[in-house]
Amino acid sequence: MKKDKLFIKNGDSCFLATDKEKTFDSDWEIRLNNDTKDYVGKFSFEGKKEAGTIPFYIEIEPLYRDKNYATETIRRMAEWAFSFANIYEVKVVIEHENSAAVTAFQKAGYVLRSATKELETYSITKQKSAWTGLYVAIGVVAGLMLGILFSNMYMGFAFGIIGGVVAGTSMDAKTKKQKEKYTGKK
Repeated sequence: MKKDKLFIKNGDSCFLATDKEKTFDSDWEIRLNNDTKDYVGKFSFEGKKEAGTIPFYIEIEPLYRDKNYATETIRRMAEWAFSFANIYEVKVVIEHENSAAVTAFQKAGYVLRSATKELETYSITKQKSAWTGLYVAIGVVAGLMLGILFSNMYMGFAFGIIGGVVAGTSMDAKTKKQKEKYTGKK
């Protein structure tokens, strides 16, 4: 996946980093069909960056509001940010009266984390890893093949499940340890 230019699945809009060398410190433009004339808005990851957490800011031109460009941009940029190993959370602070922004972030999967009289903080976190399930499935298939090979399906199946659980649990623990080391959060 290119890290400085992204297209939304339906092809209606694209995101372009204004500084391709510093994508997290750059403003990003939202454009229709990669057309330089159709400027929809901009977003950035401006603000205080914490270990594993990045801030997010978005601004949509009035002509393009209430057409799901904000929600789709918010969703896609979180997916993009999570493609980096050291990003675990995307956070935004919204003025309480801005109900359109609140709705867009909620539709994109963001959750209210804190609120004051004027401001609300929303964030979305990276999905936890699920290596165990994957490796158990692989282990079952490998175990069945071993069972066929050695004419003992029960033993092959047992070895496959045990191997899958051990490998998957090990990978999940490694991923969790990496996150804790980087963010200091469990």
